[in-house]
Amino acid sequence: MAWEAMTYRVEFRRDGAVIGEAEGFEDRDAAKRLAEAEIAERDAEIALVIDVDGTGMEVASIRLDAMMWDDE
Repeated sequence: MAWEAMTYRVEFRRDGAVIGEAEGFEDRDAAKRLAEAEIAERDAEIALVIDVDGTGMEVASIRLDAMMWDDE
């Protein structure tokens, strides 16, 4: 069985709605770095890192008001 790389997407949300996305990250840490760098720039309340290839679910999130990851 061949090993497959995971792919992650970052969703930026405000008032519960998706206001932006960034896709195609093969590295979870790279997705998290982008979320940290762009959350304020995109005027988002929260950024979610989504595991696209695995569960399709959120694997980490960060809120602008706290700037702390919930998975650490």
